[in-house]
Amino acid sequence: MGALFYWRSVVRRTFLSGLFFFLSFVFIGCSTVLSPGNGQLPEGAETAKVPDVDSGGFIYFKSDRPLTLTDEFFRHGDGLLSSQSNDDLTLSLDASTLVLGEKPGEFSGVLSFVSQQDADAAWALYQEHVDDGGIWGKMLSPDIAIAAGDETWIEANKDAFESEDLITLRDLDLQSWNLVTNLPESPPAPPVVIGTLVLGPNLIESAGEQAGLVMDGIDEAFGLVRVERIAFALYTDSSLELSSRIDRQYINDSDSSILLVSHSAYPGPLVSFLLSVIAGRTGMELIEIGNTNARYREIDGLHLIIKNKGSFLYAALSTTRADAVELILSAVAG
Repeated sequence: MGALFYWRSVVRRTFLSGLFFFLSFVFIGCSTVLSPGNGQLPEGAETAKVPDVDSGGFIYFKSDRPLTLTDEFFRHGDGLLSSQSNDDLTLSLDASTLVLGEKPGEFSGVLSFVSQQDADAAWALYQEHVDDGGIWGKMLSPDIAIAAGDETWIEANKDAFESEDLITLRDLDLQSWNLVTNLPESPPAPPVVIGTLVLGPNLIESAGEQAGLVMDGIDEAFGLVRVERIAFALYTDSSLELSSRIDRQYINDSDSSILLVSHSAYPGPLVSFLLSVIAGRTGMELIEIGNTNARYREIDGLHLIIKNKGSFLYAALSTTRADAVELILSAVAG
């Protein structure tokens, strides 16, 4: 009798596995197209200019309340700029646009300061390293153009800035731009930071480890549903102070929420099925939100909710469950 149950389970597993792979091939043949959305973005994102270089993503910041950069952010090695230490140093950033290179440690872009005085203070910290290998910068009052990476990357960005051969984020990477426009149209708080990443192996998990966050559930979800890019936004009504590390404590202190979105090559029904598989693997709870349901888990004192809208997969991370629910509902509305 035991042998009969064993063979029944083998046949059932074999059948389900075969069915899954059959459906996968069918659905791949009917893969969905990533179209632009009408998501709310920080002011100026559509017209922000960057060098025309090969990129692995971008980050854009703009807020009604200037972003405060502390001394910790400027320390060379831990942050972007300087080895000097001045506990009284705070600089106000009006906007910034950064391009991420395809290799680790490559980035370039523009930091736009609130005043020339802030820009001069930042440049004084930055310029001491401009002649070091792997770092370049130029004052574009009241902005600072920066680049870090290998010689080829720096030269490409330097030439673009000096010749003013700059393009919009949409022209830099249309697929990434279309994805970021599928953030919520009416989020519960304004977006102050948006960005995209072209994914490599374990990239989300690695980023979570560096930020001091456990990303179980997020990494598996975006990995299994076959995505190439991920977009994100940070939402808050509060003023932001940026240091060299954005971790769980930073999210708690800043009273902010983060939303991630990806677009799967699979159609909605298969994404929903795969999400249920991931939830079972990672111990995520099935919860009701609004007139639908989603997957929920508390990680490191933060509240994670994952929900798909057709082929789009959204993950909200917030300091309270209520805020995470509100953010995810704004993402899947309509």
